[in-house]
Amino acid sequence: MIIVILGPDGSGKTTVVDYIRKNFSKMDPLILNMKTSDPFFSITLKIRKKLKKLKNITLINFLFLKKFIIYFGEFLDLFDRYIKYRIGIAWADSGHGLTIFERYPIDRIRGEFPNFKNKILPLEQFFPFPDGIVYLDVLPKHSVLRKKKDGHTLKEMNSKRKNYLSLLNEFDEFKILSPANSVENNIIKIKDYIFKIYLEKKKNKLWKVKSLKE
Repeated sequence: MIIVILGPDGSGKTTVVDYIRKNFSKMDPLILNMKTSDPFFSITLKIRKKLKKLKNITLINFLFLKKFIIYFGEFLDLFDRYIKYRIGIAWADSGHGLTIFERYPIDRIRGEFPNFKNKILPLEQFFPFPDGIVYLDVLPKHSVLRKKKDGHTLKEMNSKRKNYLSLLNEFDEFKILSPANSVENNIIKIKDYIFKIYLEKKKNKLWKVKSLKE
């Protein structure tokens, strides 16, 4: 199975994932972090840092190359995430165990930024929907307080939360949890949710086998 943990900054994704990593050993999960600060290839982060320096050069701004640098950096991140995604899919398909993504390859494009479908390049086709999504909701004012070092504004976090909630409408299977609950309480709900999806997948598989025999 493939489960995704989503949510705006400060929603508690990392806390929940760390708990799962330490206490879900029997499920033998493969946990992949999709943060830009933790790329699969170390060179990706080095290139991103150089691009950031280039972006701040006055000449670059004057020549209108700033947008190209930004988009190139985003593409680089997306490619790095795609490699992680393929590893996670291979793990799940091989039957080794549960795959958990902290964030998803397209959530930065579709959740962090305005949620408009790209008709020219529909990136979603490269990243099929996971079996289940756990969305950790958080109020924008709490995001700003919990991530003071990131320098987010209330307006920015309002926009991101709205984008994430809109994105969820495109999925058939998801569960929304509140970070106001204790970590232990949310973990119990996540375990129940994973077990529910497992039973549904097993039931569908048996139904397909039965149909083929008939």
